[in-house]
Amino acid sequence: APASGADKGFRMYPVVRFFAVCAFILTAFSPRAGFAAPVGPLNIVLILADDLGWADLGCHGADLHETPRIDAFAREGLRFNQAYAMPVCSPTRAMLLTGRHAARVGITIWSEGSLERNTSRRLLQAESRHDLPPTETTLAKHLRDGGYLTALVGKWHLGDANHAPETHGFDLNLGGTHWGAPATYWWPYTGAGRFGAQFRYVPGLGFGRPGEYLTDRLTDEAVKFIRANRDRPFLAYL
Repeated sequence: APASGADKGFRMYPVVRFFAVCAFILTAFSPRAGFAAPVGPLNIVLILADDLGWADLGCHGADLHETPRIDAFAREGLRFNQAYAMPVCSPTRAMLLTGRHAARVGITIWSEGSLERNTSRRLLQAESRHDLPPTETTLAKHLRDGGYLTALVGKWHLGDANHAPETHGFDLNLGGTHWGAPATYWWPYTGAGRFGAQFRYVPGLGFGRPGEYLTDRLTDEAVKFIRANRDRPFLAYL
């Protein structure tokens, strides 16, 4: 049935409802909260790691990588142990931001793969969009309309400049382009490298220094954003 306002968002976009419920549970029922109801809008920090294996986290038994902060969240918060992960980058990001399955959004393979289909395989890939359509309503759009400050720090990989993070509800974009990766992860992150003659770069991170590593820089930028806006509602999508 048609709905309006916040009710419309909750009925039509499951991802909005998901984050709202999770935020309430994590705040209201955390040990330090004393089972108190949350006061005011809650800040959201959403971290998406490319190619993160299930067993790469300490809370899942990893004996190589140390993830103490994530392990603490797992102990004190809510865990989803029966979830399905889309094993391709762009479709995963499209689903996460819209709350819709990749087939419904029309993005079923990474962006570059959508431009030139591989016809040498016996099993052919489906047709796929290269850009996230502007008609899609993202989590960032919902939150920004609700008074949140929204930031993308890191990878976007959902379309060209006409479909950049800024067109999908993000007030701040540090690093997001139509590329899946830069030429190098070392500052200034530019060049041709393994991508041939195509010149790639990472926007918004021009002021760096030799020896700076991209993963560390992105983390620092996300922390800087959180600290600068800790007194107002925000979405930090890293």
